[in-house]
Amino acid sequence: MIENLVKKTIRTFTNYSPPPFEGKIILNANENSTDIFHDKFLSELTDSLQKLALNRYPDSDSTHLCRLFAASVGAAGNEVIAGVGCDEIIGNILDAFMEKEDVVLSLNPTFSMYETLTVIAGGRYHAIGCDENFVPDVEHIIDTANKLQAKILFLCSPNNPTGYTFSQAQLRRILDATSCLVVLDEVYADYAKASCLHLYQDYERLIVLRTLSKAFSLAGIRVGFGIAQAKTMQYLYRVKVPYNVNVLSQAAAQIALSNVELIYEHTAQTIQRRQALIEELKQIKEIITYPSQSNFILIKVDDRAKYKSCADKHGIALKYFSNKILQNHIRITVGSTEENAALISMLKEASQP
Repeated sequence: MIENLVKKTIRTFTNYSPPPFEGKIILNANENSTDIFHDKFLSELTDSLQKLALNRYPDSDSTHLCRLFAASVGAAGNEVIAGVGCDEIIGNILDAFMEKEDVVLSLNPTFSMYETLTVIAGGRYHAIGCDENFVPDVEHIIDTANKLQAKILFLCSPNNPTGYTFSQAQLRRILDATSCLVVLDEVYADYAKASCLHLYQDYERLIVLRTLSKAFSLAGIRVGFGIAQAKTMQYLYRVKVPYNVNVLSQAAAQIALSNVELIYEHTAQTIQRRQALIEELKQIKEIITYPSQSNFILIKVDDRAKYKSCADKHGIALKYFSNKILQNHIRITVGSTEENAALISMLKEASQP
């Protein structure tokens, strides 16, 4: 029987599969509501494609792409790695640093792929709970990491789905008081007031993750980056598969990273719409709105099924959760002005007795 040949760690494991949606307003995946690339750079990509040799393998280490990204964040080229989204880089980190049965920590709730990839790799995943407002206790994180002798700690900041953002002082406290590898997932940091990416320069145990899927409006090309000191980064390159980022993705990513000023203009507009949306949500008495520095907002409702039914009726896709502590919570991606208006109208309708 094939079941006897499957790894024990995944025999009863069910992976996350994004649900299909055919509605008209998609606010469930934290994507950028504006197709910046299509609007601004499509002709440049078309010109670039004319020069590509698709019969040849891509630059195996995405050298030029990594240098462009490094320049955009003030890092050196040998301190950056490119992956097929940050998921691949998370897998690289586990492959390079986690032995079988090592403890991997993160928060509850947070990005589900930390647990998924840890379980697949044979590690022991432990989730650290937060308070009723989803605010983590830094000292509890430290105590848990030291007590369990954790090998890796994943911290998403701003955290998906709660929106909580760690301060520089909190991160330094965690790094100074623990001995584990800390992975700071900053895929939403372009929308936050401040980034802590620069901390990697002070800690060889810190790896920072960034992506082009969110603010850069390139979720479709699947390009993420890891940043760490060169002596740490060398171990990620030892486990990285060759030719991982294809030539088409590299070409599109290079164009975007050559036009960061325009990208950040759009990011500022998203932040403005986020703040306006938060104020609108706060006016609906039946809804609790959590603070956010990302391109999404978490809300709590009294009856999720009622809101989901209303959203489905209006063709609006929102993010619902199987996690028990998020049972009546909904994550909303910040959309366009028109999409946000339709969302508010739907929520007001659903909140009526």
